[in-house]
Amino acid sequence: MDLDPLSSHLVDWFTDLNDARKFCVIAGLGGGSSFPEPLSNLEILSWVHLTGNRPTPWEIETLKAMDRRWRVGYGERKSHKSGGTAPAMQHQGVGEYCGGAKVEQCRKMFGALLDRTCATCPN
Repeated sequence: MDLDPLSSHLVDWFTDLNDARKFCVIAGLGGGSSFPEPLSNLEILSWVHLTGNRPTPWEIETLKAMDRRWRVGYGERKSHKSGGTAPAMQHQGVGEYCGGAKVEQCRKMFGALLDRTCATCPN
């Protein structure tokens, strides 16, 4: 795949950020699963501080879009390997699955864990 020379650095930056990605482990009766957490603004800020890179707002939004697509692909691969049937119901952002209808209710219930909860919300 030929990349635009003006944006090809984003692949390197995303790879660097992705290498330090955190995973959320969810234990269940039948075992456990791990899911990649979205790249947070704090993680991106730390990466900026550590590397000296100075991404523009557009580059940051592009990195976040790459992250969302990567997590969807990860869920599809994991679901395919495990024989699952609903990869689209995993790894979504806050309010994506419920269309935002239950975000405030869930925020009261889960507080700071809302991002993790929404990432794997089945309903």
